[in-house]
Amino acid sequence: MRPVHIALVMLTLVAFVATCPAYGGDAYYDPIYGYAVTSDVVYGYAPTPGGTIALLCDIYQPVDIGQGPVPTNRPAVVIQDGGAWTSGSKTNGRVVHPARYICQRGFTVIITDYRYWDIGYYLGGYTGDTEFGSRPYSGLDFPWYLSVFPGVEVIRCGIEDFSVAMAWVRDNAASLGIDGNKICACGGSAGGINVLCNQYNSNPVPARYRAQSVMCVVSTMYGNWDRINAGAPPAFMLNNTLDPVIFYSPDVPDFNNRLTQLGIYHEQWFQETRVNHDFDYNEVIDGVPIMERMKDFCCYHLAGGPLQVGYTLTLAANPSGAGSIDADPPPDGSGGYAAGSTVTLTANPNAGYLFSSWSGDASGTDSITTLTMNGHKSATANFVQGQMLTLNVVNGTWGTIAAEPNLPLYLPGATVTLTATPVEGRYFRSWTIYDPNFPGDANYASVDANLTTTIVMDSDMQVEAAFKCGSGVSSALPLLVIGLAVLGFVSRRMRRRD
Repeated sequence: MRPVHIALVMLTLVAFVATCPAYGGDAYYDPIYGYAVTSDVVYGYAPTPGGTIALLCDIYQPVDIGQGPVPTNRPAVVIQDGGAWTSGSKTNGRVVHPARYICQRGFTVIITDYRYWDIGYYLGGYTGDTEFGSRPYSGLDFPWYLSVFPGVEVIRCGIEDFSVAMAWVRDNAASLGIDGNKICACGGSAGGINVLCNQYNSNPVPARYRAQSVMCVVSTMYGNWDRINAGAPPAFMLNNTLDPVIFYSPDVPDFNNRLTQLGIYHEQWFQETRVNHDFDYNEVIDGVPIMERMKDFCCYHLAGGPLQVGYTLTLAANPSGAGSIDADPPPDGSGGYAAGSTVTLTANPNAGYLFSSWSGDASGTDSITTLTMNGHKSATANFVQGQMLTLNVVNGTWGTIAAEPNLPLYLPGATVTLTATPVEGRYFRSWTIYDPNFPGDANYASVDANLTTTIVMDSDMQVEAAFKCGSGVSSALPLLVIGLAVLGFVSRRMRRRD
Protein backbone atom coordinates (compact mmCIF):
# COMPACT_ATOMS: atom_id res chain seq x y z
CA MET A 1 0.00 0.00 0.00
CA ARG A 2 1.40 3.40 -0.93
CA PRO A 3 2.32 5.89 1.87
CA VAL A 4 -0.32 8.38 0.73
CA HIS A 5 -2.98 5.67 0.88
CA ILE A 6 -1.84 4.63 4.36
CA ALA A 7 -1.95 8.24 5.54
CA LEU A 8 -5.53 8.62 4.27
CA VAL A 9 -6.50 5.41 6.04
CA MET A 10 -5.02 6.63 9.32
CA LEU A 11 -6.79 9.99 9.04
CA THR A 12 -10.07 8.19 8.43
CA LEU A 13 -9.35 5.93 11.38
CA VAL A 14 -8.81 8.93 13.67
CA ALA A 15 -12.07 10.47 12.46
CA PHE A 16 -14.06 7.29 13.11
CA VAL A 17 -12.59 6.70 16.56
CA ALA A 18 -13.09 10.31 17.56
CA THR A 19 -16.85 9.97 17.01
CA CYS A 20 -17.15 6.83 19.17
CA PRO A 21 -18.76 7.15 22.62
CA ALA A 22 -16.87 7.10 25.91
CA TYR A 23 -18.92 4.45 27.67
CA GLY A 24 -16.38 1.65 27.22
CA GLY A 25 -14.29 -0.05 29.84
CA ASP A 26 -15.46 0.16 33.41
CA ALA A 27 -18.53 2.29 32.68
CA TYR A 28 -20.71 -0.78 33.15
CA TYR A 29 -20.24 -3.49 35.73
CA ASP A 30 -21.82 -6.89 35.35
CA PRO A 31 -21.38 -9.93 37.59
CA ILE A 32 -19.42 -12.74 36.03
CA TYR A 33 -21.70 -15.72 35.49
CA GLY A 34 -21.03 -19.29 34.68
CA TYR A 35 -22.57 -20.60 31.50
CA ALA A 36 -24.31 -23.71 30.25
CA VAL A 37 -24.39 -24.86 26.63
CA THR A 38 -27.20 -26.74 24.90
CA SER A 39 -25.83 -28.13 21.66
CA ASP A 40 -27.35 -29.07 18.30
CA VAL A 41 -30.75 -27.48 18.79
CA VAL A 42 -32.77 -27.51 15.55
CA TYR A 43 -33.87 -24.02 14.52
CA GLY A 44 -35.14 -24.94 11.05
CA TYR A 45 -34.83 -27.14 7.97
CA ALA A 46 -33.47 -26.30 4.55
CA PRO A 47 -33.16 -28.05 1.14
CA THR A 48 -29.83 -29.00 -0.42
CA PRO A 49 -28.91 -31.17 -3.43
CA GLY A 50 -28.31 -33.97 -0.94
CA GLY A 51 -31.76 -33.62 0.64
CA THR A 52 -33.32 -31.60 3.41
CA ILE A 53 -30.99 -30.88 6.34
CA ALA A 54 -31.62 -29.68 9.87
CA LEU A 55 -30.24 -26.23 10.67
CA LEU A 56 -28.57 -26.43 14.09
CA CYS A 57 -27.54 -23.97 16.76
CA ASP A 58 -25.77 -24.02 20.13
CA ILE A 59 -27.35 -22.02 22.96
CA TYR A 60 -25.22 -20.40 25.66
CA GLN A 61 -27.13 -19.46 28.81
CA PRO A 62 -25.73 -17.59 31.85
CA VAL A 63 -25.72 -19.50 35.14
CA ASP A 64 -25.73 -18.02 38.65
CA ILE A 65 -22.50 -18.97 40.42
CA GLY A 66 -23.09 -16.82 43.49
CA GLN A 67 -22.13 -13.43 42.02
CA GLY A 68 -25.69 -12.33 41.34
CA PRO A 69 -28.97 -13.58 39.93
CA VAL A 70 -29.25 -14.19 36.21
CA PRO A 71 -31.27 -11.35 34.65
CA THR A 72 -34.71 -12.27 33.40
CA ASN A 73 -35.97 -11.12 29.99
CA ARG A 74 -32.31 -10.67 29.15
CA PRO A 75 -30.94 -9.54 25.78
CA ALA A 76 -29.74 -12.08 23.22
CA VAL A 77 -26.97 -12.19 20.64
CA VAL A 78 -27.34 -14.38 17.53
CA ILE A 79 -23.97 -15.20 15.90
CA GLN A 80 -23.16 -16.65 12.49
CA ASP A 81 -19.62 -17.87 11.80
CA GLY A 82 -17.58 -17.17 8.67
CA GLY A 83 -15.27 -19.49 6.77
CA ALA A 84 -15.80 -18.23 3.19
CA TRP A 85 -19.23 -19.96 3.14
CA THR A 86 -17.39 -23.32 2.99
CA SER A 87 -15.95 -24.22 6.39
CA GLY A 88 -17.73 -22.26 9.09
CA SER A 89 -18.82 -23.93 12.30
CA LYS A 90 -20.74 -23.01 15.42
CA THR A 91 -17.93 -24.66 17.43
CA ASN A 92 -15.18 -22.51 15.93
CA GLY A 93 -13.16 -20.66 18.56
CA ARG A 94 -13.62 -17.34 16.76
CA VAL A 95 -17.34 -17.45 17.64
CA VAL A 96 -17.21 -19.56 20.80
CA HIS A 97 -14.82 -17.15 22.54
CA PRO A 98 -17.04 -14.04 22.20
CA ALA A 99 -20.12 -16.17 22.93
CA ARG A 100 -18.67 -17.25 26.28
CA TYR A 101 -17.50 -13.75 27.11
CA ILE A 102 -20.83 -12.08 26.39
CA CYS A 103 -22.84 -14.91 27.96
CA GLN A 104 -20.87 -14.59 31.20
CA ARG A 105 -21.99 -10.94 31.29
CA GLY A 106 -25.66 -11.92 31.44
CA PHE A 107 -26.70 -12.41 27.79
CA THR A 108 -28.13 -15.44 26.05
CA VAL A 109 -26.02 -16.24 22.99
CA ILE A 110 -27.10 -18.43 20.06
CA ILE A 111 -24.45 -19.57 17.54
CA THR A 112 -25.96 -20.87 14.31
CA ASP A 113 -24.74 -23.18 11.57
CA TYR A 114 -26.10 -22.65 8.06
CA ARG A 115 -25.86 -24.11 4.57
CA TYR A 116 -22.28 -24.04 3.30
CA TRP A 117 -20.89 -24.66 -0.16
CA ASP A 118 -20.08 -28.31 -0.51
CA ILE A 119 -17.83 -30.04 -3.02
CA GLY A 120 -19.93 -30.97 -6.03
CA TYR A 121 -22.68 -28.37 -5.86
CA TYR A 122 -23.24 -24.65 -5.41
CA LEU A 123 -26.72 -24.76 -3.88
CA GLY A 124 -28.10 -23.23 -7.06
CA GLY A 125 -31.91 -23.33 -7.10
CA TYR A 126 -32.20 -24.12 -3.38
CA THR A 127 -33.09 -20.66 -2.10
CA GLY A 128 -36.40 -18.93 -1.53
CA ASP A 129 -38.18 -21.90 0.04
CA THR A 130 -38.63 -20.44 3.54
CA GLU A 131 -41.53 -18.30 4.74
CA PHE A 132 -39.47 -15.24 3.76
CA GLY A 133 -39.06 -16.23 0.11
CA SER A 134 -36.38 -14.19 -1.63
CA ARG A 135 -36.97 -11.16 0.58
CA PRO A 136 -33.77 -11.49 2.68
CA TYR A 137 -31.46 -11.17 -0.35
CA SER A 138 -33.60 -9.56 -3.10
CA GLY A 139 -32.02 -6.48 -4.67
CA LEU A 140 -28.48 -7.30 -3.54
CA ASP A 141 -25.66 -7.24 -6.08
CA PHE A 142 -22.36 -9.02 -5.53
CA PRO A 143 -18.97 -8.74 -7.26
CA TRP A 144 -18.50 -10.95 -10.30
CA TYR A 145 -15.79 -13.02 -8.65
CA LEU A 146 -18.23 -14.25 -5.99
CA SER A 147 -20.27 -15.90 -8.74
CA VAL A 148 -17.19 -18.01 -9.49
CA PHE A 149 -16.53 -18.88 -5.88
CA PRO A 150 -18.33 -19.67 -3.70
CA GLY A 151 -21.36 -18.81 -5.84
CA VAL A 152 -24.03 -16.16 -5.24
CA GLU A 153 -26.60 -18.83 -4.38
CA VAL A 154 -24.41 -19.96 -1.49
CA ILE A 155 -24.34 -16.42 -0.11
CA ARG A 156 -28.11 -16.18 -0.53
CA CYS A 157 -28.52 -19.42 1.44
CA GLY A 158 -26.49 -17.96 4.30
CA ILE A 159 -28.58 -14.78 4.34
CA GLU A 160 -31.79 -16.78 4.17
CA ASP A 161 -30.77 -19.18 6.94
CA PHE A 162 -29.91 -16.27 9.22
CA SER A 163 -33.44 -14.93 8.71
CA VAL A 164 -34.81 -18.32 9.79
CA ALA A 165 -32.55 -18.28 12.86
CA MET A 166 -33.65 -14.78 13.90
CA ALA A 167 -37.32 -15.72 13.53
CA TRP A 168 -36.79 -18.91 15.55
CA VAL A 169 -35.08 -17.02 18.37
CA ARG A 170 -37.90 -14.48 18.51
CA ASP A 171 -40.57 -17.21 18.45
CA ASN A 172 -38.84 -19.00 21.35
CA ALA A 173 -37.97 -15.91 23.38
CA ALA A 174 -39.97 -16.99 26.44
CA SER A 175 -38.38 -20.43 26.73
CA LEU A 176 -34.94 -18.91 26.15
CA GLY A 177 -35.51 -16.37 28.94
CA ILE A 178 -34.92 -13.42 26.63
CA ASP A 179 -36.70 -10.29 25.47
CA GLY A 180 -37.64 -10.83 21.83
CA ASN A 181 -37.21 -7.12 21.19
CA LYS A 182 -33.61 -7.03 22.43
CA ILE A 183 -31.64 -9.11 19.92
CA CYS A 184 -28.26 -8.32 18.42
CA ALA A 185 -27.33 -9.85 15.04
CA CYS A 186 -23.65 -10.71 14.98
CA GLY A 187 -21.29 -12.28 12.46
CA GLY A 188 -17.67 -12.58 11.41
CA SER A 189 -16.24 -12.56 7.89
CA ALA A 190 -18.69 -14.47 5.63
CA GLY A 191 -21.13 -14.70 8.55
CA GLY A 192 -20.84 -10.95 9.05
CA ILE A 193 -21.52 -10.34 5.37
CA ASN A 194 -24.66 -12.48 5.66
CA VAL A 195 -25.74 -10.52 8.74
CA LEU A 196 -25.08 -7.07 7.19
CA CYS A 197 -26.90 -7.96 3.97
CA ASN A 198 -29.75 -9.45 5.99
CA GLN A 199 -30.25 -6.54 8.38
CA TYR A 200 -29.48 -3.56 6.10
CA ASN A 201 -31.25 -4.64 2.91
CA SER A 202 -33.88 -1.91 2.40
CA ASN A 203 -34.82 -1.57 6.02
CA PRO A 204 -36.97 -1.85 7.91
CA VAL A 205 -36.79 -5.59 7.39
CA PRO A 206 -39.77 -7.73 8.46
CA ALA A 207 -40.12 -7.72 12.24
CA ARG A 208 -39.72 -11.49 12.57
CA TYR A 209 -36.04 -11.33 11.66
CA ARG A 210 -35.24 -7.75 12.54
CA ALA A 211 -32.45 -7.11 15.06
CA GLN A 212 -32.17 -4.15 17.41
CA SER A 213 -28.43 -3.84 16.84
CA VAL A 214 -25.75 -5.29 14.56
CA MET A 215 -22.19 -6.28 15.44
CA CYS A 216 -19.82 -7.55 12.73
CA VAL A 217 -16.11 -8.30 12.46
CA VAL A 218 -13.95 -8.13 9.30
CA SER A 219 -17.09 -7.88 7.16
CA THR A 220 -18.58 -5.76 4.39
CA MET A 221 -21.72 -5.32 2.29
CA TYR A 222 -19.79 -5.56 -1.00
CA GLY A 223 -21.04 -2.21 -2.28
CA ASN A 224 -24.66 -2.78 -1.27
CA TRP A 225 -24.52 0.07 1.23
CA ASP A 226 -27.04 2.00 -0.91
CA ARG A 227 -29.64 -0.56 0.23
CA ILE A 228 -29.47 0.87 3.77
CA ASN A 229 -32.49 3.02 4.62
CA ALA A 230 -33.41 5.13 7.63
CA GLY A 231 -34.57 3.10 10.59
CA ALA A 232 -31.77 0.54 10.31
CA PRO A 233 -30.29 -0.69 13.61
CA PRO A 234 -27.07 0.75 15.11
CA ALA A 235 -23.85 -0.98 14.09
CA PHE A 236 -20.57 -2.01 15.71
CA MET A 237 -17.88 -2.73 13.13
CA LEU A 238 -14.34 -4.05 13.62
CA ASN A 239 -12.09 -4.15 10.56
CA ASN A 240 -8.44 -4.37 9.62
CA THR A 241 -7.11 -1.55 7.46
CA LEU A 242 -4.71 -3.94 5.71
CA ASP A 243 -7.14 -6.85 5.31
CA PRO A 244 -6.29 -8.69 2.05
CA VAL A 245 -9.79 -10.26 1.79
CA ILE A 246 -12.22 -7.55 2.90
CA PHE A 247 -10.64 -4.50 1.30
CA TYR A 248 -10.74 -1.32 3.33
CA SER A 249 -11.53 0.90 0.37
CA PRO A 250 -14.08 1.68 -0.80
CA ASP A 251 -16.49 -0.55 1.14
CA VAL A 252 -15.67 0.42 4.73
CA PRO A 253 -15.76 4.21 4.23
CA ASP A 254 -18.86 4.00 2.00
CA PHE A 255 -20.71 1.90 4.57
CA ASN A 256 -19.88 4.31 7.41
CA ASN A 257 -20.67 7.37 5.32
CA ARG A 258 -24.09 5.94 4.48
CA LEU A 259 -24.90 5.33 8.16
CA THR A 260 -23.73 8.84 9.00
CA GLN A 261 -25.86 10.33 6.22
CA LEU A 262 -28.96 8.55 7.54
CA GLY A 263 -28.23 9.47 11.18
CA ILE A 264 -27.80 5.83 12.22
CA TYR A 265 -25.56 5.36 15.23
CA HIS A 266 -22.45 3.32 14.47
CA GLU A 267 -19.01 2.57 15.83
CA GLN A 268 -16.12 1.73 13.54
CA TRP A 269 -12.98 0.28 15.11
CA PHE A 270 -9.77 -0.86 13.49
CA GLN A 271 -7.08 -3.29 14.49
CA GLU A 272 -4.08 -1.32 13.26
CA THR A 273 -1.58 -4.11 13.79
CA ARG A 274 -3.42 -6.82 11.85
CA VAL A 275 -2.24 -7.41 8.29
CA ASN A 276 -4.40 -10.44 7.54
CA HIS A 277 -8.07 -11.39 7.48
CA ASP A 278 -8.31 -12.07 11.20
CA PHE A 279 -8.92 -10.41 14.51
CA ASP A 280 -7.62 -10.65 18.06
CA TYR A 281 -10.17 -10.75 20.89
CA ASN A 282 -7.53 -9.68 23.37
CA GLU A 283 -6.54 -6.54 21.50
CA VAL A 284 -6.88 -3.28 23.40
CA ILE A 285 -8.05 -0.21 21.48
CA ASP A 286 -7.77 3.19 23.17
CA GLY A 287 -7.16 1.49 26.51
CA VAL A 288 -10.24 -0.74 26.36
CA PRO A 289 -10.23 -4.46 25.40
CA ILE A 290 -12.22 -5.00 22.22
CA MET A 291 -14.43 -7.59 23.94
CA GLU A 292 -15.39 -5.00 26.57
CA ARG A 293 -16.32 -2.57 23.82
CA MET A 294 -18.51 -5.22 22.19
CA LYS A 295 -20.17 -6.06 25.51
CA ASP A 296 -20.77 -2.38 26.29
CA PHE A 297 -22.27 -1.83 22.84
CA CYS A 298 -24.73 -4.67 23.51
CA CYS A 299 -25.56 -3.27 26.96
CA TYR A 300 -26.09 0.22 25.66
CA HIS A 301 -28.23 -0.63 22.63
CA LEU A 302 -30.10 -3.67 23.93
CA ALA A 303 -30.46 -3.08 27.68
CA GLY A 304 -30.42 0.73 27.66
CA GLY A 305 -27.40 0.68 29.94
CA PRO A 306 -25.87 -1.93 32.22
CA LEU A 307 -27.95 -5.05 32.69
CA GLN A 308 -30.30 -4.62 35.62
CA VAL A 309 -29.03 -7.24 38.03
CA GLY A 310 -30.95 -7.66 41.26
CA TYR A 311 -32.61 -10.13 43.57
CA THR A 312 -36.39 -10.21 43.77
CA LEU A 313 -38.36 -9.92 47.01
CA THR A 314 -41.82 -11.50 47.12
CA LEU A 315 -44.15 -10.30 49.90
CA ALA A 316 -47.47 -11.80 51.03
CA ALA A 317 -50.02 -11.48 53.83
CA ASN A 318 -51.54 -14.58 55.47
CA PRO A 319 -54.49 -14.75 55.29
CA SER A 320 -54.84 -12.69 52.15
CA GLY A 321 -56.38 -9.30 52.87
CA ALA A 322 -55.52 -9.40 56.58
CA GLY A 323 -52.82 -6.77 56.27
CA SER A 324 -50.00 -5.34 54.20
CA ILE A 325 -46.20 -5.08 54.22
CA ASP A 326 -44.11 -1.97 53.67
CA ALA A 327 -40.61 -2.46 52.22
CA ASP A 328 -37.97 0.22 52.80
CA PRO A 329 -36.37 0.92 50.41
CA PRO A 330 -38.79 -0.19 47.69
CA PRO A 331 -37.42 -2.27 44.77
CA ASP A 332 -35.62 -0.48 41.95
CA GLY A 333 -37.04 0.12 38.51
CA SER A 334 -36.33 -3.44 37.44
CA GLY A 335 -38.30 -4.81 40.41
CA GLY A 336 -35.26 -6.05 42.32
CA TYR A 337 -32.61 -5.21 44.90
CA ALA A 338 -28.86 -5.00 44.55
CA ALA A 339 -26.95 -7.96 45.94
CA GLY A 340 -26.10 -7.41 49.61
CA SER A 341 -28.60 -4.58 50.17
CA THR A 342 -30.73 -4.48 53.34
CA VAL A 343 -34.52 -4.14 53.29
CA THR A 344 -36.66 -3.23 56.31
CA LEU A 345 -40.10 -4.85 56.37
CA THR A 346 -43.03 -3.53 58.41
CA ALA A 347 -46.22 -5.56 58.85
CA ASN A 348 -49.46 -3.53 58.98
CA PRO A 349 -52.59 -5.40 60.16
CA ASN A 350 -55.97 -4.37 58.83
CA ALA A 351 -58.93 -3.64 61.12
CA GLY A 352 -59.93 -6.74 63.09
CA TYR A 353 -56.53 -8.42 62.69
CA LEU A 354 -53.33 -8.59 64.71
CA PHE A 355 -49.82 -9.29 63.49
CA SER A 356 -48.66 -12.71 64.64
CA SER A 357 -45.29 -13.66 63.08
CA TRP A 358 -43.07 -13.75 60.00
CA SER A 359 -42.43 -16.83 57.88
CA GLY A 360 -40.48 -17.63 54.73
CA ASP A 361 -37.08 -15.93 54.67
CA ALA A 362 -38.15 -13.61 57.52
CA SER A 363 -38.67 -14.77 61.11
CA GLY A 364 -39.69 -13.47 64.52
CA THR A 365 -42.75 -11.96 66.13
CA ASP A 366 -41.73 -8.29 65.94
CA SER A 367 -43.77 -6.46 63.30
CA ILE A 368 -40.57 -4.83 62.00
CA THR A 369 -37.77 -7.00 60.64
CA THR A 370 -34.90 -6.78 58.16
CA LEU A 371 -33.68 -8.96 55.28
CA THR A 372 -30.29 -9.00 53.56
CA MET A 373 -30.73 -9.50 49.84
CA ASN A 374 -28.09 -12.14 49.13
CA GLY A 375 -30.51 -14.17 47.01
CA HIS A 376 -34.11 -14.19 45.80
CA LYS A 377 -36.22 -13.82 48.96
CA SER A 378 -39.85 -14.15 50.05
CA ALA A 379 -41.48 -13.06 53.29
CA THR A 380 -44.98 -13.68 54.63
CA ALA A 381 -46.60 -11.65 57.38
CA ASN A 382 -49.01 -13.84 59.36
CA PHE A 383 -52.04 -12.22 60.97
CA VAL A 384 -54.75 -13.47 63.37
CA GLN A 385 -58.25 -12.19 63.99
CA GLY A 386 -59.23 -10.68 67.35
CA GLN A 387 -57.85 -8.26 69.93
CA MET A 388 -54.88 -8.32 72.26
CA LEU A 389 -55.41 -10.14 75.57
CA THR A 390 -54.26 -9.48 79.14
CA LEU A 391 -52.81 -11.93 81.70
CA ASN A 392 -53.34 -10.89 85.34
CA VAL A 393 -51.13 -12.85 87.75
CA VAL A 394 -51.91 -12.35 91.46
CA ASN A 395 -48.88 -13.12 93.59
CA GLY A 396 -48.43 -13.45 97.34
CA THR A 397 -45.52 -12.06 99.31
CA TRP A 398 -43.69 -15.38 99.78
CA GLY A 399 -42.39 -15.86 96.24
CA THR A 400 -41.93 -14.47 92.71
CA ILE A 401 -43.51 -15.33 89.34
CA ALA A 402 -41.73 -15.40 85.94
CA ALA A 403 -43.72 -15.32 82.67
CA GLU A 404 -42.30 -16.44 79.32
CA PRO A 405 -42.89 -14.55 77.15
CA ASN A 406 -43.42 -11.59 79.47
CA LEU A 407 -45.56 -9.16 77.50
CA PRO A 408 -48.09 -6.50 78.43
CA LEU A 409 -50.55 -7.95 75.88
CA TYR A 410 -50.82 -11.31 74.15
CA LEU A 411 -52.16 -12.50 70.83
CA PRO A 412 -55.14 -14.86 70.86
CA GLY A 413 -53.86 -18.41 71.01
CA ALA A 414 -50.49 -17.44 72.47
CA THR A 415 -48.97 -19.79 75.04
CA VAL A 416 -47.49 -18.37 78.27
CA THR A 417 -45.37 -20.38 80.71
CA LEU A 418 -45.56 -19.31 84.38
CA THR A 419 -42.88 -20.40 86.87
CA ALA A 420 -43.16 -19.86 90.66
CA THR A 421 -40.07 -19.36 92.83
CA PRO A 422 -40.67 -19.21 96.62
CA VAL A 423 -38.42 -17.17 98.90
CA GLU A 424 -36.14 -18.93 101.40
CA GLY A 425 -38.08 -20.70 104.11
CA ARG A 426 -41.29 -20.72 102.13
CA TYR A 427 -42.81 -23.21 99.72
CA PHE A 428 -45.10 -23.10 96.72
CA ARG A 429 -48.62 -24.36 97.31
CA SER A 430 -50.58 -24.14 93.99
CA TRP A 431 -51.86 -22.14 91.05
CA THR A 432 -55.48 -21.11 90.87
CA ILE A 433 -56.47 -20.59 87.24
CA TYR A 434 -59.81 -18.80 87.07
CA ASP A 435 -62.41 -19.42 84.38
CA PRO A 436 -62.49 -16.29 82.13
CA ASN A 437 -66.28 -16.25 82.44
CA PHE A 438 -66.08 -16.18 86.27
CA PRO A 439 -62.97 -14.20 87.18
CA GLY A 440 -62.07 -14.42 90.89
CA ASP A 441 -64.62 -17.19 91.61
CA ALA A 442 -62.81 -20.21 93.08
CA ASN A 443 -65.83 -22.40 92.37
CA TYR A 444 -65.04 -22.11 88.61
CA ALA A 445 -61.26 -22.40 88.83
CA SER A 446 -58.72 -25.16 88.22
CA VAL A 447 -55.80 -25.85 90.55
CA ASP A 448 -52.27 -26.86 89.54
CA ALA A 449 -49.70 -27.77 92.24
CA ASN A 450 -46.70 -27.84 89.86
CA LEU A 451 -44.13 -25.05 90.08
CA THR A 452 -44.60 -24.43 86.32
CA THR A 453 -47.90 -24.14 84.50
CA THR A 454 -48.93 -23.25 80.94
CA ILE A 455 -51.66 -20.79 80.06
CA VAL A 456 -53.30 -20.65 76.61
CA MET A 457 -54.48 -17.12 75.90
CA ASP A 458 -57.91 -17.65 74.41
CA SER A 459 -59.34 -14.82 76.52
CA ASP A 460 -58.29 -12.35 79.19
CA MET A 461 -56.92 -14.59 81.95
CA GLN A 462 -56.50 -14.33 85.77
CA VAL A 463 -54.11 -16.60 87.67
CA GLU A 464 -53.26 -16.64 91.41
CA ALA A 465 -50.12 -18.10 92.96
CA ALA A 466 -50.26 -19.31 96.62
CA PHE A 467 -47.22 -19.95 98.82
CA LYS A 468 -46.87 -21.46 102.33
CA CYS A 469 -44.35 -21.55 105.13
CA GLY A 470 -42.58 -24.65 106.59
CA SER A 471 -41.26 -27.72 104.85
CA GLY A 472 -44.21 -28.35 102.72
CA VAL A 473 -46.60 -29.74 105.42
CA SER A 474 -49.34 -27.71 107.06
CA SER A 475 -48.33 -24.50 108.86
CA ALA A 476 -50.29 -25.72 111.94
CA LEU A 477 -47.92 -28.67 112.40
CA PRO A 478 -45.38 -26.81 114.60
CA LEU A 479 -48.15 -25.82 117.03
CA LEU A 480 -49.41 -29.38 117.09
CA VAL A 481 -45.96 -30.68 117.96
CA ILE A 482 -45.58 -28.15 120.76
CA GLY A 483 -49.05 -29.02 122.06
CA LEU A 484 -48.28 -32.72 122.10
CA ALA A 485 -45.01 -32.09 123.92
CA VAL A 486 -46.78 -30.05 126.61
CA LEU A 487 -49.48 -32.68 126.95
CA GLY A 488 -46.84 -35.38 127.43
CA PHE A 489 -45.04 -33.37 130.09
CA VAL A 490 -48.26 -32.78 132.05
CA SER A 491 -49.21 -36.43 131.76
CA ARG A 492 -45.86 -37.58 133.26
CA ARG A 493 -46.17 -35.21 136.24
CA MET A 494 -49.60 -36.48 137.02
CA ARG A 495 -48.41 -40.11 137.01
CA ARG A 496 -45.61 -39.32 139.45
CA ARG A 497 -48.06 -37.64 141.76
CA ASP A 498 -50.22 -40.71 141.81
